[in-house]
Amino acid sequence: MSFKALFLIGGLEFTFLVAILLKFTGLISLGWIWLFAPVWLPIAWLILMIFSLFCYLAAVAILRVFFNRLKSQSNQ
Repeated sequence: MSFKALFLIGGLEFTFLVAILLKFTGLISLGWIWLFAPVWLPIAWLILMIFSLFCYLAAVAILRVFFNRLKSQSNQ
């Protein structure tokens, strides 16, 4: 792993631990969904990227079929 990736993971872990500490000491009032944000935000980002990749590939396939049909009609 590169230094940037390790630094990012370490920063997320540190933020997560500080949020847990502040939550249990009662200094902040966070909902549990935000407390576990370092866990589910990357998962949500990954799902969004996979969905956008499928949308991109579907758009490319539709455009390719459309242009191939136009090309075959113009060659006739």
